Amino acid sequence: MANLLDMHFRKTNLASTNEITFDSDMLKLLMAIDEDKTIRQIAGEVAMSPSAFKESLMKLVKLKLIEQVQVAPAGSYVGEAFMTRLRELLVSLTGPLGEVLIEETAEQMSLNISKIPRARIGDFVYNIANQMPGEKQKNEFSTAMLEEIKMIGE
Repeated sequence: MANLLDMHFRKTNLASTNEITFDSDMLKLLMAIDEDKTIRQIAGEVAMSPSAFKESLMKLVKLKLIEQVQVAPAGSYVGEAFMTRLRELLVSLTGPLGEVLIEETAEQMSLNISKIPRARIGDFVYNIANQMPGEKQKNEFSTAMLEEIKMIGE
């Protein structure tokens, strides 16, 4: 089992939808949570005693306000060229709606647009396609992006 201090967590969508009473330590920790940082790094940034930190972390997990994430090793994200191609194709097919679809899909999947794991790119493209208006555009987008995914070795 991995050491808690080396784990990564991210905020969940529940963090903004439920009415929850926070103590100051919980709020401070929730604001500091960043999926790109380990708990060790976050602990070094917030001024909390180790016991208060651990207690607040466990409360946030129990309330499902944060969740553990598996961090992909360097090089396992799709490149900027892939995202540029996705964005260009989507905007050419749907207009300005394309940008919105990318942002909303990334948010729904709890993904950072600049760090889409290769292992999840198929789901990301599928979810975008499912939100597109018009079967013709959806099929054209899916077909073209399937070829792009093959090229990156997915």
